[in-house]
Amino acid sequence: MAHSEYVVSIIDKIIVACPIFANDNKTIVGSILIYKTEVKSEAEKLLKGDPYYSSDIWDKISTNTFRGAIGDVVGGKAFIKKWHPFYYKRNAKELDSMLS
Repeated sequence: MAHSEYVVSIIDKIIVACPIFANDNKTIVGSILIYKTEVKSEAEKLLKGDPYYSSDIWDKISTNTFRGAIGDVVGGKAFIKKWHPFYYKRNAKELDSMLS
């Protein structure tokens, strides 16, 4: 199975997958893959299933937690309350007026 076929086969588990380009907008310098999972081991399993992983296309791989706060990818604006409760509590009035 090729990389593109693999990505299509797990598309329901992907938030975003794309190359990262250098400033010339032509040279690929990396990739970003954000999976829909709460469990790091599941994300690692999805990554290891990608044919690119076994072909050693990447020199370095790091696995980190992504917690989107605001934007289309995380359902709009409400998530700031969940992920940044201290900030939200201190600035609730201002944020509510900005986010409504």
